[in-house]
Amino acid sequence: LKRKTSSGDKTINHVFADNNRWYLSTGLGIIVLDADKLEIKDSWLIGANGNFVKTNAFTKSNNFFYAATKDGLKRISVHNAKPADVNNWQNISGTNGLSLFECRCAVTLQNKIIALVDDSLFVENGSSWNLFFANSWPIVSINASENKLFVCERKQTGESQVVVLNADGTIQKTIQ
Repeated sequence: LKRKTSSGDKTINHVFADNNRWYLSTGLGIIVLDADKLEIKDSWLIGANGNFVKTNAFTKSNNFFYAATKDGLKRISVHNAKPADVNNWQNISGTNGLSLFECRCAVTLQNKIIALVDDSLFVENGSSWNLFFANSWPIVSINASENKLFVCERKQTGESQVVVLNADGTIQKTIQ
């Protein structure tokens, strides 16, 4: 990737591992690596008309891949034979309660997708999106681990905290 000649942003924003495949979220789109062969398996340029789009994160749940992009949250069936074809991706932002802004992160928590849009977290419930968590703090990042969601927040003053959420969205604890 580093040696490839491209005018696009090759920054790796996130890595999602699924068995022997690693999905790199980059400024270009999604780069699929074969972890056994240590080689690039595929490139998915899922921006408008198959162009580059900044991809912030990638996850998988309930037979779908999800990509958090500058254009919003996109998804495709894991069984789709042509994920490199942008026409096979569905932008689900702007529908069913999920706002049409950049999706800064997406993680899987107990088979549900949690999406970070602006400074709010949304959870997919069937075909609709509901507010999962928001407070007055700017969210820097989120991470799912041990059936909990870790929300890292930081104010412009430098004051920081981590809010640990249970799978139902209740606060387990706040670490300052």
